[in-house]
Amino acid sequence: MQPPEISRLLTRWFYRRVIIFKIMQLVTCGCAGAAFLLPGGWRWAIGIFLICVLFTIGWAKARGGYLSARKVFQNPQFVYWAHPANPKDSRVSAEPVNGCKLLTLHLRDGTQFQPYLSAKDMPTFIAWLKEQNPSVRLGPYDDDAQTTTRPA
Repeated sequence: MQPPEISRLLTRWFYRRVIIFKIMQLVTCGCAGAAFLLPGGWRWAIGIFLICVLFTIGWAKARGGYLSARKVFQNPQFVYWAHPANPKDSRVSAEPVNGCKLLTLHLRDGTQFQPYLSAKDMPTFIAWLKEQNPSVRLGPYDDDAQTTTRPA
């Protein structure tokens, strides 16, 4: 798989949300300012400003995901552990890595990243990750079958 295709797969979901949340943040901030200038509109301005704060939080979360996706794409060695996750609670799932629907990547900076990939794109991404980072640990972290060095 070509690097631009991996980049597109990882960042497209987050990039759209970053743009949408930023536009909504600016619109609601402008509306709050306009409502504040109207006579008796300070109540509306406060309500709209609180909505603006929610869009700002959404933008920050989406931007964090986008930046994590770029870190993974630019330096796959930044991932030290990848495991399938349960879609309901994002905990470690018992399903095999190759057939998983949701994958959680643990990065060396202490953050987690879940790439939102389709079922047909997931095996391609996992193969790319294994190829680019042979030291990545896949599956449950404490699985003895995955351990390369055994205690003597």
